[in-house]
Amino acid sequence: MEVGRFAILPSRLRALSERALELSRMEGVASDATMTAAIMFQGGRTQVYLSRYAQARSTFQALRGLGVEHGSMAIERKPASAFTMNLCCQGLFNETLEFINDGNIGYYKESGSFIDYISGLGWIAYASCQTGLVAEGLAFGHLSVREAEQVQSQIYLAGAYIWRSHAFMAVRQLDEAVSDARRCVELSEVHGVPYLGWHGRATAARSSTCSRRCRANTLFYLDRISATCALCIGG
Repeated sequence: MEVGRFAILPSRLRALSERALELSRMEGVASDATMTAAIMFQGGRTQVYLSRYAQARSTFQALRGLGVEHGSMAIERKPASAFTMNLCCQGLFNETLEFINDGNIGYYKESGSFIDYISGLGWIAYASCQTGLVAEGLAFGHLSVREAEQVQSQIYLAGAYIWRSHAFMAVRQLDEAVSDARRCVELSEVHGVPYLGWHGRATAARSSTCSRRCRANTLFYLDRISATCALCIGG
């Protein structure tokens, strides 16, 4: 996933985020909690995309603390899907479900943050399946896809497919995982979103590796991944 992250947020953005936080703390600069939260969020998200998960977790926890301190639900919930992605990448699935779950996922839909709502459903699906809540997890995965279809965004739909693919892979429903990953790849190619395409190919390859019946598919997707990586680095 590192190549895809590089394509979205180059490492130099980390220095810019740190500089923005430094400037916001200078004497004479009017920086309220909302501005500080925005700067912290960008810094935390940058750390996630650079695979600095421990630092990102610390930043997002501090951000949530800022929200609690100021009595702001918007700030406390701001880490959203970036935080859940960070936790899942560390295998902290129980902590993921403590942060985002059936009881609070609706906040993102009500506040109009549909990407966080749809991706949040996907991460709940994945984390639930990883913690043994298979039926509940797959239900969230299906809901993520249905909600993405309602929004009528092909990019959101591609993302929903890849999140559900992760859930399928967690419970070793490998054919379904590969099928969803392929749907993500197809949509990414039609709409020109290389990162989602790379993510879909990587997931398909990983799922295929788990099944001898899909060995040919594994080699095909690994070849496609290599080509995509070269394009991302070259860009």
